[in-house]
Amino acid sequence: MTLFRNGSVVLPEHVVFPPDLEPDRARSDNVKSVSMFTSNNKEPGAAIDLSLESAVKRHVQLVFEQANQKQRRPAKLLGISRSALARHLRDGGPKVKHGWSKK
Repeated sequence: MTLFRNGSVVLPEHVVFPPDLEPDRARSDNVKSVSMFTSNNKEPGAAIDLSLESAVKRHVQLVFEQANQKQRRPAKLLGISRSALARHLRDGGPKVKHGWSKK
């Protein structure tokens, strides 16, 4: 039994483990998460860009599209300024050459 601060209780019989999931549901969840990283090239065996820069660019674009292409709301959701959002949309955002950027 697990007791949370808000008073909620989770009993062991209510916990769902991966083997308990329906095969179709587990597979569709994996497909959704992987589809975010597939390339725009529809050819079989096409290279997939898994770089951090590419993932950030896709994420910023997705948040922007979900906000009906306004800038204030997606910038707030992403925790960046509107000008930084505009920069990301224009050219993929600030480039980091080596390691983490210093603030």
